[in-house]
Parts: sequence; C-alpha cells; structure tokens
Amino acid sequence: MTLPALAGLTLALSACGNEPEQATPSEEADKLDQAAAQSDPKAAAVISKRADELRGMGSAAPAGEPGSFTQETMREAGAAASQTEAAR
Repeated sequence: MTLPALAGLTLALSACGNEPEQATPSEEADKLDQAAAQSDPKAAAVISKRADELRGMGSAAPAGEPGSFTQETMREAGAAASQTEAAR
C-alpha cells in the first residue's frame, strides 16, 4: 500500500468519528479489517492485529480524535508499509 493510499484510508476512518453517534469498538474494528483487506501484507498484519485488540476493548476514542486507537493503528501500519517499500 502506498502512503497516499494509507492517508486516504486514515481520512476515511477519521470521518467515521464525526458521525452523530460514535461507532462501537466492534464497528471500528470492522472498518479496520476493511482497510487491512486493501493493504500490503505487512500493513495488513498490523491492522488486523490491532482490530482484534480493539474488539476486546469496552470503549475507544472516536477515530477522528488525535491519538485515537484507530489513528495510531494507521500510523503503525504506515510504518510497516514504509519498511516494505524501503526493502524493495
């Protein structure tokens, strides 16, 4: 996954936090799984693992909030993807 694509996914997930009702951790995890399905293997592994962690949480900050679980997940996935790109 390229960094522009990752940025687009981050913005899409961030927009979810702006909905009138905050998504549940399970709903946010489902969105992360969708992002993982569109990612390179290293980024997908990070996103999938974090989605599973999120499902076990009782609550989480909205995806659009700075430093939220979702934003940190995408940051970590971006770092994993950039390591893949650098290795090429």
